[in-house]
This record gives sequence, structure tokens and C-alpha cells, in this order.
Amino acid sequence: MFYTGLDNKGEKTLFITGIQSPVEILQRALMHECFKVCLGFKESFKPTLVHPVNEWNFMFEELIKAEIKIDLFLHKQYKENIELWDWAGYKKFSAIINGYEPEELKEIK
Repeated sequence: MFYTGLDNKGEKTLFITGIQSPVEILQRALMHECFKVCLGFKESFKPTLVHPVNEWNFMFEELIKAEIKIDLFLHKQYKENIELWDWAGYKKFSAIINGYEPEELKEIK
């Protein structure tokens, strides 16, 4: 599922639940004039098995090719995963433990 809303700094952001196609993410971000995406919305970042880990990594790697800003909502227990995968090495990435409630949130198709 996809949503638009304002992040905790007032920036228009595309919020994404679960694993989605990077192409669909970028298309929706452009259609809705969002220059930032937030993965793991609604506590959907739960990389417990190898298959989902590969899908999360693929999605992240494809998004960084577009040089878009990326936030990730996660629980503290997954912070080590981010360090192991070196997502923090991407300068436009922020890991946000326990997230925040976006403003002006709207579901989009």
C-alpha cells in the first residue's frame, strides 16, 4: 500500500508498506511530487527470513540508483540488520526507530 503525507519535518513523502516494486514506488513518487520515500510504514519492516531480506535489499538498491531520499521505519531489534547491509552508507538514508505519525496522510493507488 502507498500513502502520501508530510514527514516530521514537513516534507512531502511517499509512505510504503511492505515490499513493493521499486519501479512502482518511483512512479508514484513522481506522480505525487514526493522527493522522499519512507519504507517500512505501519511496522511492515520485518526482515526475518532470507527471502524477504533479499527483497528489501533489492528494493533499497534500486531506489538509491534514483538518488531519492529514503527513510526507514524500524524497530530497534532490526537496527543491526541495517548496519550489516550497509544501508547507512547511503548519505540520503535515515533509519527511524519506532517511526512517527505523518501529517495529512492519504492512501493512494
